[in-house]
Amino acid sequence: MYSNWFFTVVFVIEMVLKIFALGMSGYLSDKWNQLDMIIVILSVIGIILEVLNEGTRMGVVEIPINISIIRVMRVLRIARVLKLLKTAKGVRRLLETVAHALPQVGNLGLLFLLLFFIFAALGVELFGTIGKRIRNNR
Repeated sequence: MYSNWFFTVVFVIEMVLKIFALGMSGYLSDKWNQLDMIIVILSVIGIILEVLNEGTRMGVVEIPINISIIRVMRVLRIARVLKLLKTAKGVRRLLETVAHALPQVGNLGLLFLLLFFIFAALGVELFGTIGKRIRNNR
């Protein structure tokens, strides 16, 4: 919980400093900054809802929404790492290669699924009556 608060405060400070340095229009002209702002706002809303949820447990405040949805939105913080791809050409090339290979991986997965199905059907056919024979012999 405290790490969430710490990183949220760091991201808020970063956002405020960027807005102060670039101005609001300059800050919002970059798509990555817009994504950062959305992530920071969702993180702050998540912390507020967590505090209100603690109040709900004590019977002080009743909130009508499920805060687990906001917790899931924290995953968007990982998208901040994607900003590094602009400068890291080797990593970008590696990810492009993986993206091109994904359709073949899907085909290979379907082939394995078919293979597992065939062996499962064969196993049921060969060994499916063993349980009946054991029960009948008792």
